[in-house]
Amino acid sequence: MAGRPSKRRVTAPPPYGGREDAIGLLIPLPHKSGWPSPPSHQCHHRAGAGATHTDTPGVSDETSNSNGTVTVPDTILAMIFELLPSMQMQRELLQTVRAVCTRWRSVCSSLVRVSMMSFEWCGWVTSARLTTEVLVAGYLTHFRSVEGLSFKGCDKLSNVLIEALTEKCTSLRTLALFWYNDVSETALETIAAKCPELCEVELVGCKGVSTSVLCTFAARCSALRRVDLTNGSTTAVVDAGVVKLTTGCVELRDVSLANCLALTDASVKSIAAHCPQLNTLSLARCHLITDGALEALAEGCRKLSVLDLSLPSGLPHQNVTDAGVAALALGCPLKVFNIARNIHFSDTGVQTLTALCPELQEIRLDWCVKLTDAALTSIAANCPRLRHLHLCGCAVTEYGLEAVLGSCIGLCTLDIAHCPTVSEAWVRTVGAVHDVEINR
Repeated sequence: MAGRPSKRRVTAPPPYGGREDAIGLLIPLPHKSGWPSPPSHQCHHRAGAGATHTDTPGVSDETSNSNGTVTVPDTILAMIFELLPSMQMQRELLQTVRAVCTRWRSVCSSLVRVSMMSFEWCGWVTSARLTTEVLVAGYLTHFRSVEGLSFKGCDKLSNVLIEALTEKCTSLRTLALFWYNDVSETALETIAAKCPELCEVELVGCKGVSTSVLCTFAARCSALRRVDLTNGSTTAVVDAGVVKLTTGCVELRDVSLANCLALTDASVKSIAAHCPQLNTLSLARCHLITDGALEALAEGCRKLSVLDLSLPSGLPHQNVTDAGVAALALGCPLKVFNIARNIHFSDTGVQTLTALCPELQEIRLDWCVKLTDAALTSIAANCPRLRHLHLCGCAVTEYGLEAVLGSCIGLCTLDIAHCPTVSEAWVRTVGAVHDVEINR
């Protein structure tokens, strides 16, 4: 529609040459100076008459000139206002440039609409003035209709700034905070309260996640489709919080509870009871899960196709057995299944799993020490679409592996590290014949 702002993903560019370079409309192009090239991923927006930039995808506002200079991107022009020390100076500059420059007028009129802004690079910023918070606040002053924010690796943001973002980004639909240890419960609750349209939330390794926070998300963000609570503190997420979250957010499709060591079957049963659209679930390192959880998933999550039950070394073993996996396979159309380091899972379990889930594309059976070639012959017979098979530490032989390679013609990855009965000569022979990446 004519005049409607276009939507683009914007990644905040790093500062090139400092504040002095940013003040002018043109900056010299570096010659063998070691800089990276200026960013080409710009935000395109509608502008007044006479504007020269375009909404064509893949075309940048950045223009190289014959005299060895480059036009500063619109994102940098917007940042200049935030670098001025006072609101008075900002107003004076705005009044001056709006009358003579269509690009400045367009930028300053806050007409830009973007779908996603990523500040993942902000860990590079060391300048006293050009701090991460100045950058974030500066961009969001001008890009007010942001629907997605990513702060992966930005561990210097204050809780005050995070709360302020929610005042500007009330239409936020996706938010990613990775390993931000200082984020508070209050900040996360403010996000949930002020951004009711959130559909995807990644709070990986955020210590502020608590039962109270999950209750707020459940009450205010019922549209959530994806939640990643992969935990850094291991015990902050408990059953009570997951039960509240899944009761209020019944449209969840993708849930990660990896490393939430305090969770039991109660959490999984609540997911199964309230989230029938669930497609992907990670319970990696959740060692308290039992067959009862898998039986509940089979009953309530008939669309579940990706499940991670893997354990690392050093944790107690899950009480998940062949019977639980059989019940799961009977109710869920699994395509990706990870049960690494399960000491109970045997050939019988693999035979049942592969017979009931012939669409399997990835199976991870690392260090399932009860498995033999019987498991591999079952995989070969039932899973023609298999692409990735992980057997690290399993007691399988070349005979079983050849059966898989002969039947699963689309196999891309075969992990047989620490399989003592497989020889190097066999690996070299297979590598010369089959187009498969073998990890030995």
